[in-house]
Amino acid sequence: MDTLPSQDFKNANEYLDEILALFEEKCEEGGQVRDTCDKQSSLEIIDLKSENANLLKEVEALRKERDEANKRAKDLARLVEEQNEDFARKTRKLQWQVELQDKTIGAIKEGLNWKENALNVANVKECDCLVELKGAERTIEMLTKKASKKEETLKVNTIKGNSNHPNARVNKTKVFIKGKTFQVQMEVDPQAVSYSWLSSVLGREEGLPHSSPSSSPETCKFFLPMEVGTQGKMD
Repeated sequence: MDTLPSQDFKNANEYLDEILALFEEKCEEGGQVRDTCDKQSSLEIIDLKSENANLLKEVEALRKERDEANKRAKDLARLVEEQNEDFARKTRKLQWQVELQDKTIGAIKEGLNWKENALNVANVKECDCLVELKGAERTIEMLTKKASKKEETLKVNTIKGNSNHPNARVNKTKVFIKGKTFQVQMEVDPQAVSYSWLSSVLGREEGLPHSSPSSSPETCKFFLPMEVGTQGKMD
């Protein structure tokens, strides 16, 4: 086996020493780099932890905001439901009031029609009327004469009363309109109807004779206010 000369061996040792020195230098540099990386990594980790903490705070704040928003939404929904129920109650109440008013108006409409007719002919000075007393109803048909001499017929009003006398009748009437009062002049058959009953049916009397009725028709004057009642009773 060949052996290396001593000079070559020496050169090889020096070469190894240089390699070891270079390796140690590189290791030292590597250690410095490692330390630097470790420090940088530690700083980055600290920054990340701080950022994570801030993110957790933001998440918690968002969670609280979400919970508050949900609570407000529930409160608003409950308020809307209560308002809807209140609106429905008020609507039902108004509908009931409207229905009641409609029924009330319908119930008194016939009794008020004669007032409307009185307003319709407020400019008429004289009306010729035919009055008939039939059972429980008084039917008044008015034939009006206006200044133009044109004749027209008003609608018929039926006013219910408590008349049940089979012979009750009025022969002739003339109605004069003065504001809200009907001034009525009548010729009545004293054998058919008593003055007191006629007065109670038609309204307040004025100038009514207090003597017993004679066998011939007499002229009597009555006032019929707009609020005249229809609850007269036969004597």
